Amino acid sequence: STIQDKFLVGYQGWFTCAGDGKPVGPGHHGWLHWFNYPIPDGGRPNIDIWPDISECSPSELYTAPGLTYPNGEQAFLFSSRHRKTVTRHFHWMAMHGVDGAFLQRFVGETDIDNGASGIRSIRDEVGDRVREAAEAEGRVFAIMYAIPTTLPVGSAAC
Repeated sequence: STIQDKFLVGYQGWFTCAGDGKPVGPGHHGWLHWFNYPIPDGGRPNIDIWPDISECSPSELYTAPGLTYPNGEQAFLFSSRHRKTVTRHFHWMAMHGVDGAFLQRFVGETDIDNGASGIRSIRDEVGDRVREAAEAEGRVFAIMYAIPTTLPVGSAAC
């Protein structure tokens, strides 16, 4: 019921895959945050570290187009829209004494009047998965918004 005196971590929930639900818009390839475009279409990964998916069931995994593991096997990724995956992440929090999470969102992705309805729908769907997982695992959650700022030329931020 409160986040006061709780240990919370950031939870991005930004990762979508082709085939995990309705894409952000017509003609979109379905991959958000993992890739800028699918690798076969000239894309590149947007991540620094490949996730450990060893605990994911086959129903949670999505083929990463154009990517294989060093042993030649097809590479797979998870989606933040998948109920079972998000519940697992919150279960890990419970196992390791993490009280809950700040679901990270971008304020610009909320402005439906300026064309953000597709991304807002996806982010709301992930928010539903986070709420369900937090409740199932006895964790708390809050939504935090990143607000982009621009600085005048010659200024600095700390």
